[in-house]
Amino acid sequence: MMEAATRKKLQKYINLQPSSPIEMAAAVVNPHLYFRIAARAISSLFRTNHPPALQGHSIPKSIDIYKGENPFVLEMMDFLLMHLQGELAGAYVHGSLGTSEEIAYSDFDALVILKDSVVSDPAKLAKVASRLHRARYIMQRFDPLQHHGWFVLTESDLQHYPQTYFPHQLFDNAKSLLTDQGLHLKLYLNKEADYITPLKNLAGSIINKLEKRDYPQTMYQLKGLTSEFMLLPALYVQAETGNGIYKRESFSEAKKDFTKDEWFIMDEVSRIRKDWHYEMSKKERKEMMSLNPLMVRRKKQSGPGIPPDLSARLSSEFYDNLKSFCYLMLKKMP
Repeated sequence: MMEAATRKKLQKYINLQPSSPIEMAAAVVNPHLYFRIAARAISSLFRTNHPPALQGHSIPKSIDIYKGENPFVLEMMDFLLMHLQGELAGAYVHGSLGTSEEIAYSDFDALVILKDSVVSDPAKLAKVASRLHRARYIMQRFDPLQHHGWFVLTESDLQHYPQTYFPHQLFDNAKSLLTDQGLHLKLYLNKEADYITPLKNLAGSIINKLEKRDYPQTMYQLKGLTSEFMLLPALYVQAETGNGIYKRESFSEAKKDFTKDEWFIMDEVSRIRKDWHYEMSKKERKEMMSLNPLMVRRKKQSGPGIPPDLSARLSSEFYDNLKSFCYLMLKKMP
């Protein structure tokens, strides 16, 4: 297992998020150069952050191979087979793609488990990171408004499983992108998991954004806000029960603690998700699909505008209700 701070650094590294001016310059000029430059520090951190593996009861997980028909998932499977054969301990699609229930709002939720032998070797890590970066273009083609890249774990994480980072329940509805690796896992849970802080942090972050009254002007901005808001029920239930929960199931569980009037705004955001649509020019699509760090920053201010029918539902009262719900959820938090 890695410490949370080290895992965060690895996550940013794999998803081309530079942490210094030198790394940023390298990433902009050539992502492959960035991965080579930053690999040594990441590998060193990984090698020095290995607490003893947990003993005793483990949670077994058996994950079926993806057999759906989504062309982007199938392309991802082919890419991983061709370019990362033998380098990964597991790779999975989860969320609506994992259950073949994707809609226009869906993004490409995927987890990769890196072999310890890869992360501890700078040369191997740089090669794998570079290829996973290339694979992200498949995600962006599926959803140009996608805000995130790969979720990242390592083999040793399974021995001291970070439940608040990727709840083990998500594996129950995930599908393997590999046909010969990671189909059977044993997870040793970290019983000291902190379920309270993630809820406080996310609700607090949403409140801060809304208090500035800098409301979304583009579909990229709107998706970022609504996606964060719809994650709140899962974090709330986890804080209340001390156990992970699948996001879809969290809505009915969390709703039990709220009146119909209090829960109304969550239902409204869910309706916006179901009614999701937009038009995008070729230029906008190219910009939104870019993974160049400088272009990623520009995405926050560019991209397709909000269609009139959706915009009409996004009144100042709507945003005030979002903020009030965040405060209410924090108040009800155990």
